[in-house]
Amino acid sequence: MQLEIVPNDVDLGDIQIVIFIADDWGSNILTPFKETVIETVVEDEIFTIVEDMPTFKGKTAEEGFREYISQNLKYPQTAIDNGIFGKVFVQFVIDQKGNVIDLQVVRSADPLLDNEALRLIRSTSGMWTPGKQRKEPVKVRYTFPITFRLQ
Repeated sequence: MQLEIVPNDVDLGDIQIVIFIADDWGSNILTPFKETVIETVVEDEIFTIVEDMPTFKGKTAEEGFREYISQNLKYPQTAIDNGIFGKVFVQFVIDQKGNVIDLQVVRSADPLLDNEALRLIRSTSGMWTPGKQRKEPVKVRYTFPITFRLQ
């Protein structure tokens, strides 16, 4: 194989270049040079899974948040009177400061129940410890079901 040096502005097309280096022991065996890829966390990127998931009041999101929901849910009286029940799926993002942002109902049960679910999740803003990716706080998206059940 013969190497040809070309000017920097020449288009090489889809040529793949592999660099070989000798190992540290001076053997004649050449090994491919391993490229190190450094990933950076984009500030506006929203994750669904990170190395350190957000926590709620020092507990896992599922454990701490469910406990908070059971203690703070206010079943709307009109919904009780009309026998309305169901499961509301709410999607939200925990930002880098532990605040709840981008809150929305992704599956509705009834507007009365939806509003209570949104109120309840909105009330947790600032109670979260943000998730971390590569030791940096990042935004993490959750979709959480809240079940309204009549006794």
